[in-house]
Amino acid sequence: MKRLFLIEFDKLRTNRSSRILIGAYFILLTSIALIAAIKFDIGPIKFHLAEQGIFNFPYVWHFNAFIGALFKIFLAVVIVSMTANEYSNKTIKQNLIDGLSKREFLHSKWVMIVTFSGISTLFIFLVSLILGLLYSNYNEIGIIFKDLEYLLAYFLKLVAFFAFCLFLGTAIKRSAFALGFLGVWQMFEGICYGFFKWKSYVWHFNAFIGALFKIFLAVVIVSMTANEYSNKTIKQNLIDGLSKREFLHSKWVMIVTFSGISTLFIFLVSLILGLLYSNYNEIGIIFKDLEYLLAYFLKLVAFFAFCLFLGTAIKRSAFALGFLGVWQMFEGICYGFFKWKSPTWVDAEQVFRLFPLNAMSNLVPEPFTRLSAVRNLADQVGEVMQSNTVVRFWDIVIVLVWSYIFYLLTYRLLMRRDL
Repeated sequence: MKRLFLIEFDKLRTNRSSRILIGAYFILLTSIALIAAIKFDIGPIKFHLAEQGIFNFPYVWHFNAFIGALFKIFLAVVIVSMTANEYSNKTIKQNLIDGLSKREFLHSKWVMIVTFSGISTLFIFLVSLILGLLYSNYNEIGIIFKDLEYLLAYFLKLVAFFAFCLFLGTAIKRSAFALGFLGVWQMFEGICYGFFKWKSYVWHFNAFIGALFKIFLAVVIVSMTANEYSNKTIKQNLIDGLSKREFLHSKWVMIVTFSGISTLFIFLVSLILGLLYSNYNEIGIIFKDLEYLLAYFLKLVAFFAFCLFLGTAIKRSAFALGFLGVWQMFEGICYGFFKWKSPTWVDAEQVFRLFPLNAMSNLVPEPFTRLSAVRNLADQVGEVMQSNTVVRFWDIVIVLVWSYIFYLLTYRLLMRRDL
């Protein structure tokens, strides 16, 4: 343990930026004491902040732990930078060459995390104790050392936050991007909290947001299908006795499995977030609107079926994904054309509703116009909100038809193609 501590200490000691950030962090923690000097003396108005009870025991432990935690970003920058620099400066490789195992390398980072957290907690304890003894109206031992659990919570908060930073630095390997992601994640949590605290639209909202990331699994499906041709594994499977129909069905098993697991994951995440933040906990409300999860499942199945068809037809993953993007633009151009140059008897919205990608998109419509804040804003500017936010039966039918069409097209390609 001592050896691991000395390794990290030597890295921090020789890094000027880290020394400056660590020094700034503890200076800012000390600046809590400056709050005691805040006074207002304007005519009859006399206000001394320290005399308002903020440094009274046991409240001082809570107050200083909360204020001190606001400055943890300084040490977070140190941890992220030092972790990312291990990769950019190749020091992690040198440490491994010198005999340090990967487990010991990770433990050395955790020694640094626990050390930072422990020293910070001890520092907050000393500052709070001094300020309390100077300004508190209570000096009984039982009151002085009451509510010390706030310091334990402060310590655990720092350990968990620095562990998250260590993970980001290790995963992203670039300190600026890791810190940027940390800020984005903070905003994401705030948005989710505000949304789930405000209304119980969690099934709709999460199904819509989750569907935005389906492209990652689409890449997997297209790549695996295209690789069947480039690596000749499809030919080997057929030689080994697998029929073309069974080969196609194996891909569809993968599609349904991906879609089912994704839907189950969205269900669990939504249920947990809803139970934590929703204002409504009646059973009838909790499990209302679950049709959005059914729509989410069908949307994934249809989209992955389209990707499977493209991977089979084009046999090159990059070109298949490129065609997917081109088709998305094609549908948008067609919609614009029908809106601009279609006969009066042609409803552009209804025609566009039949296009495959748009039909999938319509299954889980955007949830934001359900928010009363959005509707109130529209009312103030004189706009009338007219949007569909329900799962429509005919959209389900259209998507099921397209799924079957993609299955048939893929099957026809496999049966006619000489492998």
